[in-house]
Amino acid sequence: MKRTDLGLALGVVICLAGSLPGLAGRHRVEASNRAAALIVEASTVASLANDASLAEALDQLKDAGATGVSIGSLSLSEAVAQGRATVRETEIGAEVAGGDEYLAAVLEFAQIRGWRVSESPGTVEVKGVEPSVLPSLVIGLDPGQVAAAKQAGLEIVARIANSPGLDAESVRALVRDAARQGATSFLPSGDSVLGFRGATDALGEELKATGTLYLTPEFAKIAGDAKVAAEAIPSVVRLHAIQQAEMDRMSDGAAMDRYVKAVKERNIRALLVRFPSLAGDQPLDDAAGFVRKLRTRLIEEGSGVRSARPLSDFSVPTVAHAVTGLGAGIVAWWLVTSLFPSLAWAALGFVPLMAGLAGSGLRPLAAFGAALALPCAAQVWVQVREGGIASRLAGGLGLPTVGGLCVASLLADLPHMLSLEVFPGVKAAHNLPILFAVILAIRAQGGFGKLFRRPVVWGDAVLVLVGLGALGLMVVRSGNDSPAAVSGWELQFRDVLDKVLYTRPRTKEFLIGNPALVIGCLLSARRFGDAWASVLLVLGAIGQTSITNSFCHLHSPLLLTTARVGIGIVLGGILGLVVWGLAGKRLWPARGKTG
Repeated sequence: MKRTDLGLALGVVICLAGSLPGLAGRHRVEASNRAAALIVEASTVASLANDASLAEALDQLKDAGATGVSIGSLSLSEAVAQGRATVRETEIGAEVAGGDEYLAAVLEFAQIRGWRVSESPGTVEVKGVEPSVLPSLVIGLDPGQVAAAKQAGLEIVARIANSPGLDAESVRALVRDAARQGATSFLPSGDSVLGFRGATDALGEELKATGTLYLTPEFAKIAGDAKVAAEAIPSVVRLHAIQQAEMDRMSDGAAMDRYVKAVKERNIRALLVRFPSLAGDQPLDDAAGFVRKLRTRLIEEGSGVRSARPLSDFSVPTVAHAVTGLGAGIVAWWLVTSLFPSLAWAALGFVPLMAGLAGSGLRPLAAFGAALALPCAAQVWVQVREGGIASRLAGGLGLPTVGGLCVASLLADLPHMLSLEVFPGVKAAHNLPILFAVILAIRAQGGFGKLFRRPVVWGDAVLVLVGLGALGLMVVRSGNDSPAAVSGWELQFRDVLDKVLYTRPRTKEFLIGNPALVIGCLLSARRFGDAWASVLLVLGAIGQTSITNSFCHLHSPLLLTTARVGIGIVLGGILGLVVWGLAGKRLWPARGKTG
């Protein structure tokens, strides 16, 4: 090993040492909270109950595994439609009659709105208000549904929709009233959160004051949700739901898989369960059967079922982050000096820079630097350095893994784990190392000048087109919100892998990148500097950067990501060796070193 390579080894060791506290904290928090709440909707259950009461129907679903029930807000017009209240226009406003619980709610919220009210036995008179405005008055959670939920022993999730005219005090009163009725969690309803946008702060403050959990829906585009969730930490729980329109197009098994994967793969701790069928001879029995199967599947996959509980807050010592940055800075120094030895002294600036960024409030920048430095160092190790096959593979696969662990440790905090903050530059960190690998491969073939003067042959042209197509596909499909649709056959292939493996490795790692890296290293050992070896090592960069990128998905459990990467390395390595054993020596016979 060259003396400068000792610097790389030192950097890697320091990176791992600094990352341990953050990784341990993340794993401890995730391992202590693997259970998910199963929440059903009171309105849907009521429509399926037929001859049974809502309380009896909820009791049946609780026996099947449900832990909570979501109850929506009730307006005065809805109470009138249900025959629970009446509104009569008077000369100076309107008179409301009904049960005591409804009249009390009307009185409270009308007073909050600043309307003049007076009460007498069985009625509340609202004065000086246009009668047509009164029916839109939100009067809190449906008291009948609340009573049924309590009778069934289910936790209550409040779903109060935003409505025109609400001010900060109205928002606070609605949250307080829901907590008084027994709600332990709050889930946004509609296109915007309660109070958006002028009274959003009041919602977050009252949730904290009442100790109410905030359920933030995954993938939903609800205005104001991110702001409220950020203010409600550490009382935030991520929730996954499937819209009923989607459920109608999915099989029972597909819906079940989607719910289970959300809990297993993305740290979801609450599921809003909708049912595959809302019709039939016994729709309530069918719904209970679905909940029971879902509960069983979750337990089989290592997750429990219980009331929603947020992830515990934790902290990582600043010195640990600084040490991680120090190690990444040393790797960056090695990377530059390996290519440009004359810049050795200037490159030393990366060491204090990365340590300072990691130990300050600029940790995301340090994480971005580590996500670039380690995979790029892996490209230099496999393309530029001559060495044994085992050494090349160890560096080619180990360095990106260490880079991913650095990111996972530097950004080990609740905002990132709850997806309230995301790793900046995910696409750049995924694609720039691949571009760097392409530049190294061209450099190994004599540079751009020699490449453009070289006669074009069909084999090289086809190879370049295939390589560019593969790289383009990786760029398009990188990230969580990829615009490239996944084909039907690939979805089926993924389903098979999910069933036979602990967790499914990423396709571009075990089918493309890792096998190409193995074959490229084997070929390079026989014919160092060969054009085919360079192209294969570039394709291998797809898998190497994907390894680091896997750890950048900070909402995924750390143990699962580590297993996914490990399985991808093993399967990809086996596939590469099989291809090499069957065809490698015939396609690329040994001819000695060319450089």
